[in-house]
Amino acid sequence: MDGMKLSESQVGVSYNLQLMRFLAALGVVFHHSFILSTGSMDREWLSAATGGQLTFGLVSVGLFFLAGGYLIAGSAQKSSSLFSFLKRRLMRLIPPLLAVNTVVIVVCCAFSSLPAARYFCHPDTWKYLLNSVFILRHDLPGVFTENVYTRTVNGALWTMPVEFGCYLFCYIVKAVFGFRKKSYAITLPLAGAGIAVGVLLQKRIPFLSAMLLPCIFFYLGMTIWVYKEYIHLNRLLFVAACAVMVIGCMFGVGKAALLIGMTYAVFYLSYGVRQIPKRWGAGGFWSYGIYLWAFPLQQMIIQGFGGQMNSYVNFAISAPIVCVGGALIYHLIEKKRG
Repeated sequence: MDGMKLSESQVGVSYNLQLMRFLAALGVVFHHSFILSTGSMDREWLSAATGGQLTFGLVSVGLFFLAGGYLIAGSAQKSSSLFSFLKRRLMRLIPPLLAVNTVVIVVCCAFSSLPAARYFCHPDTWKYLLNSVFILRHDLPGVFTENVYTRTVNGALWTMPVEFGCYLFCYIVKAVFGFRKKSYAITLPLAGAGIAVGVLLQKRIPFLSAMLLPCIFFYLGMTIWVYKEYIHLNRLLFVAACAVMVIGCMFGVGKAALLIGMTYAVFYLSYGVRQIPKRWGAGGFWSYGIYLWAFPLQQMIIQGFGGQMNSYVNFAISAPIVCVGGALIYHLIEKKRG
C-alpha cells in the first residue's frame, strides 16, 4: 500500500484509525491522572520531555479533532440539508453525554458533603445537565471540595461546544463552497488570518488558547478531505513527519511541528499501511464514552484516596473501568443509533 494516494485507499472504516482513537482516549486518561492526582503537570511524561510544549492530552485531543474534521467533512458532503446533518451529529453526541451526566449526578451524591436530600434539591445539581447541550457547568454541590484539583467534576467537557462549533463551521463551508477544490482554496487565506488573530489574542483570552489548536486540527482534517486526491501516503514522508515533530520540539516550536507532523503521520498510519484486524480496533468505537467517563471517575477515585494520590495508581485503577464504561455507552446507546 505504501506510495498510494489517500483517495485510492479502499478501506471503509479504518481500524488503524480506530485503534489510534482508543489509544488517544487512554492518553487523555493518562494525562488527567497527573494533574488530577497531584495538582501538577511536572511529571507528565510528554510535558516533561518537551519542556511543557506538548502533553498527552493535547496530542490526543488534536488527533480526535483531526480525524473528526476528515470524517465530518465526508458526512457533511453526503447530507442533503443542514437539518439532516445536525440531527445526525446531535443524535450521536447528546444521548451518550446525557446518559453519562445523569449517572454522574446520581453517583456523586455519595461524594458530596451535603446530605442527600439537600444535594438532590439543590438547583445546581440539575443545572449540571446543561452540559448535555454544551452549556458548561463544572461543579456539583459539595462534590470533590477536598480534591487537589478543585471541585471540577468533568473538565474534559470543554471540548464539546468547541466540537459542535466545528461541525457548524464544516457545514457552512460545504454550503458555501461545496468542497470544490478551487472554491475551497478561498478558505485557506481566511483560515490563516483567523489563526493569526487567534494567536495574537490567546494570551488575553485563556480559553482561546485551549481551543485554538483543536480547531486548527479540525480544519486540517477538512482540508485533507477536500484535497485527498493530492495526498501521497509514503513511508519516507511519514519518517520525515515524525522527524519534524521531534526537531520542532527541540527548537521550541512543538505545537507548530505537531500540526504538520502529526497530521501526515495519522493519515499515513490510518490509510497508508495494512489494516489491523477489526477486533484490534474495536476500542476506537468506545473512545467517546471513555472520554466522557474518565474525568469524573478519576476524581471519584482521588477522593477515595483522601483528595490526592499517586498518578500511576490512579491511571491503573481508572483505565480498565472507563474502558468498560465506554464499551457500555457504545453498545447500549451509540451503536443503536448507527
